[in-house]
Amino acid sequence: MDYKKMAAEILKLVGGEKNVSGVTNCMTRLRFSLNDPKKADVEGIKKVKGVQGVVTKNGQFQVVIGTDVGNVCEEIKKLGSFGDNMAPSQQDGEEKKGIVGMFFGTLTAIFQPVIPALAGSGMIKALLVVPGCDRIQRPLFEGRRIRIKNK
Repeated sequence: MDYKKMAAEILKLVGGEKNVSGVTNCMTRLRFSLNDPKKADVEGIKKVKGVQGVVTKNGQFQVVIGTDVGNVCEEIKKLGSFGDNMAPSQQDGEEKKGIVGMFFGTLTAIFQPVIPALAGSGMIKALLVVPGCDRIQRPLFEGRRIRIKNK
């Protein structure tokens, strides 16, 4: 694959060097910070050989390439006078959150570590309820059973 040619085509179709304020890559995507996202020719980029798709997410213009993305990113950086000077929040894939987003983010961070324990205890409880599991229940609770007398 000719990474230099691919890089030149992509750079031209995103609006040229003047439209790109920063470029970096993750495992499979080129991540552009564009001055004017409307200048990018999305359909043209999708037709470039080696490009699997285009995504606009979190204020970034992302070109899905695959595992060859590192080579293409290097070639694009050689073609332009920009680096990976993207805003830190954009590099992490985070967007600005309101109070509701912060609340749910905190709530998720609190309960996420507990989910496996809850799922495991639920599975054990389900096994204990299944009829015919006396062989499991008896050794676990021998001597600790609470017997309820019928009136």
